[in-house]
Amino acid sequence: MGTGALTLVGAGFVQTGGLTQDALGGAVSISGGANAVTFGQANTWTGDLSASGSTVSVLAAQTLARAGLQTVGLTSTAGNVLVQGNLTKTNTGGANVSIQAPETAWFSNAGITSGGGSITIWGNAPGGSNSAGTNAGTAWGVYLDGAGAVLNSGAGNISIVGKGSTDTTGQHGIVMLSGAAIQSTSGTITLQGRGGDGTGAGSQGIIVGTGTIQTQTGTISMTGWGGTNSATAHGITVDTTSSIVASAGANITLNGTGANGGSGLNFTNTPTLNSGSGGLSLTSNGGLSLAAATLIAAGNTTLTGGAGAITATN
Repeated sequence: MGTGALTLVGAGFVQTGGLTQDALGGAVSISGGANAVTFGQANTWTGDLSASGSTVSVLAAQTLARAGLQTVGLTSTAGNVLVQGNLTKTNTGGANVSIQAPETAWFSNAGITSGGGSITIWGNAPGGSNSAGTNAGTAWGVYLDGAGAVLNSGAGNISIVGKGSTDTTGQHGIVMLSGAAIQSTSGTITLQGRGGDGTGAGSQGIIVGTGTIQTQTGTISMTGWGGTNSATAHGITVDTTSSIVASAGANITLNGTGANGGSGLNFTNTPTLNSGSGGLSLTSNGGLSLAAATLIAAGNTTLTGGAGAITATN
């Protein structure tokens, strides 16, 4: 099909066979309008890729194979961006990957390897249920689930912004579960999460369950706000055996604001925060309870509990 650009504009795009993207050397732009865009098969993209539709689903592995910097943009106009197949840069140079979702940006046991390019993710869930069916996950802004849900930028920066829904209970901004990971070597990792403004209890800004956030020499910055109308809404929860690590030494900053009885920073069980030779800064309104967390820092350490007490059981 040549090496020129390909633009598809129409009533949705559902790939079940017949389109050989690996033969397309130019940029590929797919617009589904008010309908869905679904990549149902594995593809090799030798040019830039952009896709937009009511929802965007990646159900099989997508290889980004152009030498040098490559750009990928997946934009939903109404619903989820669902990633169930890895997006991987295999050739020299990186790939800047951008995912925009007005509901959930959902990584279900699959992730992104950008090879040094930036990774930018935005999810803003307006409503829905986390239980089952086509709307599963849409109450959370950005959802990384499973050991295969790995965002690895190499030396590139990673920026994730998520806001929870406004209805029912537990409408979180960013959630990492079941061994999900965010990784960079020297890039900055930035997470900003806000719980939904509904009246249900426990709408948290950021939850790091059994997950890992790790860099070598880049900085890690996390800011979380609990839902303003939600009872016991923590800003940031770091749970279980989760770890936030700067292995070669870099600054780690967590800044949380809880609402309606929630803590700004909520540590449970035995998480680890290790900034190596870098500094560690933890700021929480309404007190800071470290539970049995392990804190390691050779640089300056600052713990701020606002108007409340700072307590530790480890």
